[in-house]
Amino acid sequence: MKQRRKPLISPKARLGLGMLALSLGFPLAGYGVGILVINPKIVPERIAAGEKATLTIESRDGFQKPLIGVIVKVTAHTGYFEANHKKIILGVTDDRGLFQVLWHSDSGTAAGPQEFTILASKSGYIGKYPVTARVIVEDDGNEDPRLPSGR
Repeated sequence: MKQRRKPLISPKARLGLGMLALSLGFPLAGYGVGILVINPKIVPERIAAGEKATLTIESRDGFQKPLIGVIVKVTAHTGYFEANHKKIILGVTDDRGLFQVLWHSDSGTAAGPQEFTILASKSGYIGKYPVTARVIVEDDGNEDPRLPSGR
């Protein structure tokens, strides 16, 4: 009768090593899973109501290499995207791992942070979602003519 060999690494330890490899960005051998990292950037970061800003979404793998063909969904809580005049836009990252879109704030947008919610996916990759980006709409300094002048 053959004696069963004891595994060198327990299933629990194997899972722990897999999670460590995944957190460091290494694809899990045999699982075909990689890390998808999304980095949004808004330029300019501060605008006046009625102005526009460019939102660039960069997608990279766990080794910081650009990921091509990532499907991106961006939801604006106010304003609209120039490409479709809606609050939601879908796109795909290009050969540099970038998706770029122009966003317009409404002329009546209240001063303060305006948020974008970003979801992304690519077959064989996982990441932490949603990602949030913010642009600051600044007060234009003009008083609302409907308010009392404070004399």
